[in-house]
Amino acid sequence: MVSVRKQLEEALAELHERVPEVQGAIISRSDGLLIADNINVDINKNIMAAMVASLSNVGKRVSTELNKGATKTIMVESEQGYIVVMEIKPHITLATILKPGSNIGLVLLEMQRSIEKIKKML
Repeated sequence: MVSVRKQLEEALAELHERVPEVQGAIISRSDGLLIADNINVDINKNIMAAMVASLSNVGKRVSTELNKGATKTIMVESEQGYIVVMEIKPHITLATILKPGSNIGLVLLEMQRSIEKIKKML
């Protein structure tokens, strides 16, 4: 029987196959602990999980303080690409690292499809 972690990592690998602009993807908890990953760049996945938790928590706080409801997506655009974070379920997020010039609309669509699949595994 395949472990849940292995199934989650396969789902992240499938996301990368569908969207080649994805350089890495993680599933992590809001306390910064890594659940699963598929990272194809030189980056510390545990640091990424911790940073995603911070980013997610700040995004939620901003949405709440500005009366904008629940946070759906957080995106950071930098010189070398993007970081996109979406909630899978309370306290669990999917984050991707993207190449510069990525098709953000396609990435968001495929991330949402992956989330629907991942929800069934958790």
